[in-house]
Amino acid sequence: MRVIFDTGSDWLVIEGVNCTNCENNTYDFTDELLKEEGSFNWLEKRGERRYGSAYLKGREATDTVCLTKNETTCASNFQMFIIDYQEGIDSNIDGILGLSSGGSSSVTTGPLYINALKEQGLISNRVFAFFFSNFLDEDAAPSYVDIGYFDPSSMSSVNDLVWLEVLPNDFWWTNYIEGIMFTN
Repeated sequence: MRVIFDTGSDWLVIEGVNCTNCENNTYDFTDELLKEEGSFNWLEKRGERRYGSAYLKGREATDTVCLTKNETTCASNFQMFIIDYQEGIDSNIDGILGLSSGGSSSVTTGPLYINALKEQGLISNRVFAFFFSNFLDEDAAPSYVDIGYFDPSSMSSVNDLVWLEVLPNDFWWTNYIEGIMFTN
């Protein structure tokens, strides 16, 4: 499944097998429902979500959530939103994983995947880092995300790492920066 990592949203929203107009991969929870000890569970709350131009209708559920098939850090009993109907999600995208900081006193925050991993003792730090490769170069290493740590092997020098404080009680990982310079 293709999921967008979105630092400006909170919920994991995923197109479900019962989605009436989803065009690509969908999450088939029916196998889990048939298992005697399956981890999938419907919650009573139905609702809507809006993410920019996307409009979603569906229902909340819990399940074990992993980012890859072979993942060793899977958030168990993680609350998510299963999409039954959607408008505005590109046909190549199957869902959105919210990675907001959740630190807002004025915004109600949904369940955060990074927080769940930390609370379940699967990661020691509430941190994630993206490595973006040159997608125009077919020989370039693939892009990836580190969760719970960052891999310094992709950096020119770990000594060049600059930590920026995030504004307190901010949902969007905000900081005020006056300029950034990139060099060779």
